[in-house]
Amino acid sequence: MPAVENIIYGKHHVELPPTLVSGEEESEIKVILNHRYRGTHSRGHCKYLICWSGYGVTKDSWEPENHLKNSNKILFEYKRLNKLT
Repeated sequence: MPAVENIIYGKHHVELPPTLVSGEEESEIKVILNHRYRGTHSRGHCKYLICWSGYGVTKDSWEPENHLKNSNKILFEYKRLNKLT
């Protein structure tokens, strides 16, 4: 796999392929960077800005909570630290 160059990681950064979980591709979360709500805070839908392990910042993405079903520990810790629970 060729290296992907970007200003954060430089030319030696290599993006890792996603792993297979139950026959589906799934990437590992490196860290949750932020969150935002659509609608009112109490009734809106929360999305999380995800930094994916093995990928550069250009692959960071906003994901709804139901897309993070295999990342309960990271999500729980993020919610605790940000007083979302």
